[in-house]
Amino acid sequence: FWQSVAGTRFKFFVFSAYYDGRGARMVRVMGATKTRGPDRVWCVLWYQSFNSTTTLTVPAKVKVIRENWNLKYSACFILCPLASNMSVPHSVSIMSRAVLSPSNRLFVNHAFEAAKAHPTPQSSKIGVCVKPLHFNYNQTLQLIEFIELNSLLGMDHITFYNDSISSTTDCVLKHYMSEGRVTVLRWKLDMVSQREIRTEGLFAALNDCLYRSMYDFGYVALIDLDEIVMPKHNDTIQQFIEWMGTRLNTKSTGSYSFQNAFFYLQWPDDLMLSDDVFESSLTSMRIGGGVRPFP
Repeated sequence: FWQSVAGTRFKFFVFSAYYDGRGARMVRVMGATKTRGPDRVWCVLWYQSFNSTTTLTVPAKVKVIRENWNLKYSACFILCPLASNMSVPHSVSIMSRAVLSPSNRLFVNHAFEAAKAHPTPQSSKIGVCVKPLHFNYNQTLQLIEFIELNSLLGMDHITFYNDSISSTTDCVLKHYMSEGRVTVLRWKLDMVSQREIRTEGLFAALNDCLYRSMYDFGYVALIDLDEIVMPKHNDTIQQFIEWMGTRLNTKSTGSYSFQNAFFYLQWPDDLMLSDDVFESSLTSMRIGGGVRPFP
C-alpha cells in the first residue's frame, strides 16, 4: 500500500521496493511525486541480523516517469545506489531529511538475487498487468470475460490494483484469488486523478507489476480491460511466440508490439454472423477498446 514521505514540500508517496542488480546495483523504489523540481530525498537502508538492526543512509535519485500529461505529479522511481561492497538491505525508508524519523518502510524484494543464484531456462509463462481499477469499478461480467479469455489464450496470472471497486467485483476477484489465478493489490493514492496525476498513477502500477513479475514469468503483457491480444494463426500466446521463432530470429527480442483494431460500442451487432436461432439469441458482450491481433 502507499506510504507517505514526511517533511516534503509537495506530496510524495512510495509503494514498493525492488533490488535491481542489472548494471549499477541499486534498490529501486516505486513512488509518486512532483513532476518538476521534486523534493530531495534520502534512502535509509535497513539491515537485520539475528539480534540487531543497523541502518545506512545514502542520497537518492528521483527519476520521474514522463508519461504525465504535464500534470503536477507523476509516477517516479526513487533510486538508492548500493556500492559493490554493500549487501542487499532487508528494507528501505525514503526520507526528506536524514534527521527525521522515517514515516515509511518498504520490504525490499530480492527476486533478482534468487534468480541469479538459481538460474533456470526462460519460462514460457505469461503474466498480465492491468492499470488500477477505479471509479468503484463494477463491470463484473466484462471482468470475468477478461480473466477467462486471457486464461484460454495462455495467460498464466493477472495482477490487478484496487483503487476502488464494488462489492460484487470484490467477490469475483476474491474467488479468482482463492484459485491462485490473480493477485489484487490495494491501491489508494492520495492524489486527484486526471487533475494532479494521470489516471490513478497508472505508470507506477504498471512498473510495479513489471518488476514484481520480472523473475516469475518469461513474458509480461501490459493490457487494459478492453484490450485482448488475439493470435491470428495460433490458439495461445505461447504458440504464437514459438511460431514466430520459426520464422524470425527472436533470441534477442526484447518485446512484442501489436497493431490495434478498434471495435466501437456504438456500432450495431452484426446480425449476419449466424443463422442459428440459438446462437443469435445469446447475449453478446462487445468490448469498446482496442483489440490487439497478432500479424
